[in-house]
Amino acid sequence: MAQKELIDRLVVEEYRDFAQDPLGYTADRDDCVERLVNDGAMESGAEEAWEGFEKRYLVHDGGGLTLSAHGVDRAEALGETVYLDESVRTGIIDAVGSHETGVTLSSVADETGVEEKKLLHNLWILRRRGVVETRTDVSGDGRSVVLNEP
Repeated sequence: MAQKELIDRLVVEEYRDFAQDPLGYTADRDDCVERLVNDGAMESGAEEAWEGFEKRYLVHDGGGLTLSAHGVDRAEALGETVYLDESVRTGIIDAVGSHETGVTLSSVADETGVEEKKLLHNLWILRRRGVVETRTDVSGDGRSVVLNEP
C-alpha cells in the first residue's frame, strides 16, 4: 500500500475511535502500527505511515495525542460523518455561560437538547479552541464544563 493510503486509513480508523468519545480519545501509536502490520503492511511502512499521520493530523493534548481539527476535516473529506455545528457550539456556550460555576455535561445536554454524540464533538472543538474546559469528577457526577476567561 502507498503511504498516502496508509495514512488515510489511519485517519479513518482513528476518527472512528475518536468519534466514540472525543473528550477522552488518545491516539495509540503501537496499536495503529500493529493494525497496519496485521493487515499486510510492512513494519517499516507502517512506522512511516504513523509518523506522517502524527505529523499531519495529531496534536498533543494534556499528556496524550488527539486528533487535530485538520484530522477531523480530513476524516470528513474521506467520507466520515462529522458532528461539528456552529449553532450547537453557540448553544453550548450559552448553556455553560448561564451558570456561575461549572455545569455537568448532562445539564448542558438537557439545556441544549442536543444528542450526546453531537454535543461531545462540539465540546471537543470548543475545548481545542480554548473556549471551554472539561473536567472529570471522580466523585461520581461525571464530566463538567466551564467557560474559560476571555
